[in-house]
Amino acid sequence: MASVLAMDELLLGVNTETGRALDLRSVEVCPWLAGDDRVAVRAAVEAVHTPPPPPPTPPPPAPVTVADIAELVQFKRLDAEMAAKRAALPLPRTIADASWYTNQSAMFAVYPGRLTEETAAEIPAYRRLVQQAQKDYARPLDEETLRYVLADIGGRVGLPVGELMPMTVDEFGRMWDAAVLPASPTPAPVPPPAPAPIAEPSPATPAAEGKLHLASQKAWGLYLSATGPGSVLGSDPTDEEVYDWLKGKGEEVPDKFDTFARYLTRARKHHRQPKTTPKAGRETGGSVVNRRDT
Repeated sequence: MASVLAMDELLLGVNTETGRALDLRSVEVCPWLAGDDRVAVRAAVEAVHTPPPPPPTPPPPAPVTVADIAELVQFKRLDAEMAAKRAALPLPRTIADASWYTNQSAMFAVYPGRLTEETAAEIPAYRRLVQQAQKDYARPLDEETLRYVLADIGGRVGLPVGELMPMTVDEFGRMWDAAVLPASPTPAPVPPPAPAPIAEPSPATPAAEGKLHLASQKAWGLYLSATGPGSVLGSDPTDEEVYDWLKGKGEEVPDKFDTFARYLTRARKHHRQPKTTPKAGRETGGSVVNRRDT
């Protein structure tokens, strides 16, 4: 047996790859093994040289929920309370005191849940809750402000706070968006405005040419009021007579008659109502010089 194994080792070499073959060879040539014993030993050798199966793939972590955020908020409160109690403990002076201090400190320890402040900071829904608590209540996110914010959001969609807790943070974020920004209905198309009717000029009032200056408009209005039906100036007064009458009544007319007459000329041209009488602005007769200039 020894010589057979020695020859096998010489031919195959001893290493991790040939170890299994040499061990099985030993089982085959061993004279003390027979029947079931040889089968059992061979199975044991095979088991030794069979690599273990790979570890099972761990299941993916469960998605973070609103309840995990609530648990983190609760942990932060408890941790602050326990830290205050630990700070109030007297400092140890002896070994016995140190042991007592350690035990007491352990009693005032709390442990976080699935989330920590660092991992929660990467979740958009958590950051949004922190901002909303500060905006609505001017306070950090704690158990009370979280409950208020959740109640406000749940009230908009008709869900109690208890039904929001099992939601994943992604589902909660989408529901929050829908509650804050409801879909607006598509507005009905606005019909185009109807074209404005084209006004035909009145035959009694010819169309104006250009824009009349304000001073000419005022002079023309005063002239019409002075020469209208029942005027004390008669049926066909001169422009100068109208000017003198208006000035005597205290109306705001230009200081010079020539200016007033020029305004009337522009107004008549604008309204296409020329002065046809020979007494328009001057005395009757052969002279063309205005009597104010003599």
